[in-house]
Amino acid sequence: MDNLIWVQELIEAPDLEALGTVLDARLHAYVGRGAPGDERLLAERCAFEHEVRRYLSRAQERGYAYPQRFPRMPSTWVDFVNQNKAAESEIARLNVRRAYESGRHEAAEAVKEEWTTPATPAMAQPFDPIAMIDRLVQDAVAQRLPLLPAPNVGSISPAPEPAASARTEEAAENNSCRMSEVLAEFLKPVDRKRKHTVKGRGEAEPVIQFAVDFLGDPRMDELADAKWKLLDEALPDIPNRDNIPRKFSETLFQRYKYAETTKWSKLERVTTTTIKSRYWAGLYKFVDFAIAEKLYRGPRS
Repeated sequence: MDNLIWVQELIEAPDLEALGTVLDARLHAYVGRGAPGDERLLAERCAFEHEVRRYLSRAQERGYAYPQRFPRMPSTWVDFVNQNKAAESEIARLNVRRAYESGRHEAAEAVKEEWTTPATPAMAQPFDPIAMIDRLVQDAVAQRLPLLPAPNVGSISPAPEPAASARTEEAAENNSCRMSEVLAEFLKPVDRKRKHTVKGRGEAEPVIQFAVDFLGDPRMDELADAKWKLLDEALPDIPNRDNIPRKFSETLFQRYKYAETTKWSKLERVTTTTIKSRYWAGLYKFVDFAIAEKLYRGPRS
């Protein structure tokens, strides 16, 4: 735990910009070192990952546009998470191998010594550095984070909530549909002659529904770069179905929230290939449809 200077830096950060500066610099440094090679370093990085997630969530809630202030953070964050995922898989593989070798050795010893009921060694309480770090920063950082001021630079001032009549007039004027409404149009059956043009839409539905749930079903004209970047950062945080109860795995968003709630206990992330070839491919197909139907005028991302 010698490299946890960032814990004190987080505690002392006076606002969201200072906190983001610490996290951005540390993310870049971690990625530059490559994937961790041992459990201690992986635990340190997982604890840091937890704090970055907490920061991103708070920045989103406060309307602080951190991608404008820290433009390299979104891509560095994805690289960081992928490195941790690769390290988790490799270390888990080595641990399984070590456990197998240890069990085989103990079994051989039991036969050699003619033990009929070999004693089971007492299980030591595992050291959990992530829980320890989280306890350390919980009071000092997590409770202060909602109170940290968001600087004017790179922040988005929330617009006042319009009256019901004004909101109705505005919706009629810009005629911008909700993302869920466009999804319903996207999934509508078509005649046989056009069937080849809608190939793959059913496979795209889960990730588009995830975007609807994650972004809060925004209007299509609200899908600016900042929201696409938030979505890009969230996709690597979707676990695969392994070890998730069925009632929590019916949608990608349920799996995302389950991983968040359980702090990724016994879970694994989906692969980069899945994110690129299935998730983003499905989103691009949806956006292309919305553009063709003149339901979206923003960037394809």
